[in-house]
Amino acid sequence: MSLARLSSRKNLIAENTSKYRPVDEKERSIVHQISGHEWQLLRARALDAAFHESLLRRAARSRNSRAVFAAEIELATSKTVASLRTQELYHRYAIRDLERRLGTLRHFSTSSPEPSPPGRPKLALVRSRGGIPAAA
Repeated sequence: MSLARLSSRKNLIAENTSKYRPVDEKERSIVHQISGHEWQLLRARALDAAFHESLLRRAARSRNSRAVFAAEIELATSKTVASLRTQELYHRYAIRDLERRLGTLRHFSTSSPEPSPPGRPKLALVRSRGGIPAAA
């Protein structure tokens, strides 16, 4: 994920739509939510990187080892950095949960005419055997 992708949220939605290939409105809604969380994750990472860069650049300009050490301590104890890292974790877990929800929705959906994306095999359920996966 790069900062260049931050400029266009629509591109991120288009990438995720082609990646997950939603077949109905429920799946499309989940893909849009995933895209929103990915965009927020990219934004938090970009702000974190910019904060680190500005602080370390300011310390390097002084050419003083104490200033560099003070900058490292400020990074370690900064509430801003802690907040950004908390946001990153929140969005990462939210993306993971939405991907699981999408997988569960696809697993129990019988109206899905398209195959699952590569790397995520869809199990064919045999209704007469009480939901036991059929041999491929």
